[in-house]
Amino acid sequence: MHPLFNAAINNDAHTVSVLIESGSEPLMKNDNGDTPAHVAARLGHVDVIRAMPIYALSGTNEYRQRPLHVAAENGQAAVCRALISMGLVSDGLDESGRTPLQLAQAGGHLEAVHVLVGRPAPAADWRAVFEAAQDARPAAPGVGSRERGGPDL
Repeated sequence: MHPLFNAAINNDAHTVSVLIESGSEPLMKNDNGDTPAHVAARLGHVDVIRAMPIYALSGTNEYRQRPLHVAAENGQAAVCRALISMGLVSDGLDESGRTPLQLAQAGGHLEAVHVLVGRPAPAADWRAVFEAAQDARPAAPGVGSRERGGPDL
């Protein structure tokens, strides 16, 4: 196995940087058709992702998946967040016509879904979420409104 893949697997961002600066090709593929960025995305190695040149983060594997697809499919929300913050789009299609969002949804990866749609993940305290939603609902006409002559509930 090439040292660049070993560094990606071991979350060794420094070695990834040194190897790429020394001429290692970040778009090389392993026997599974993945680049080192795909491997890092699958494993949740954000530091390795950040050490990669942008063009390496747009490479596709044999399923036409980019690292963002792989991160979403594996529930790696932090990697999804890093890739999006680096300017990578989240609407590309793989060979089956699926977006990273669809892959995250299919896998039940709620935090990754929220990252991909640009919303914060839900709070752990569901009662607080429910109460906030109740407070945000507009009152029905005539209910709780003295100007309309309705009862003050």
